[in-house]
Amino acid sequence: MAHTTALSPSATRLGKAPFAHAGAIAAAAFFFAVLAVTAAAVAAAPGPAAPTQGDRLFLFGGDCPWNVSRWFAVDDRVRGGASVSTLTAVDGGVAAVFQGTLNTTALGGAGFASQRSLAEAGRPWNLTGYSGIEIVVLDADDRTYAFNLMNAVGQTFPNGTVQSSVEYKYSFNKTTAAFAPSASGFAVHRAPFSAFPATARGRVVPGAAPLDVAAIAAVSVMIESYFGAQASGGFALTVAAVAAYREEEE
Repeated sequence: MAHTTALSPSATRLGKAPFAHAGAIAAAAFFFAVLAVTAAAVAAAPGPAAPTQGDRLFLFGGDCPWNVSRWFAVDDRVRGGASVSTLTAVDGGVAAVFQGTLNTTALGGAGFASQRSLAEAGRPWNLTGYSGIEIVVLDADDRTYAFNLMNAVGQTFPNGTVQSSVEYKYSFNKTTAAFAPSASGFAVHRAPFSAFPATARGRVVPGAAPLDVAAIAAVSVMIESYFGAQASGGFALTVAAVAAYREEEE
């Protein structure tokens, strides 16, 4: 089962403004200090052993600062919708803010906004030996978001539309039992690869090939309507890091 560990408010007194305006050095120091406290908190709790920093492969954040120039929007405008999203770096790449507007009316109840990053040509992310994905969330609204892994990316046509492709999706929000955020809003969300079902255009694909963790061609962070379950309006999600994590065999 996917699970997260939230730090106590006393350990993570973090608000929107203090983090956003902190200096880069102070913010980075704070981030790594929080990782250490997180590991200690998880280790003290029942359940699987907590990963140390050496048990993580940072994809974004941590020792691999966010480079937002390698991200681009794939919003529902590629299918005639009106949603829009941006990804903005904080303090030189210590964190990133995914924000924008979800529009569910232009497509009759459907709608999505996302930011995507591609692996370097000929060098997909190889996550063999890791257990799943860890998402360090600094601040979130009440929306439901998704983090997607892809083994292949659909073609982009001259008119700007994008061919649909299979995405292995993990959905999360701060009200679900798995997320369990602290009062500060800070949470470390960990999802095993088994929690990423194959989806296409927002629906599970029965009989799809399993995720090939050795060949991740692209990743994305997304918000979608879930076919009318999520309303139109603004959204904002601040993420410090995304990493592959490894759990020790029991």
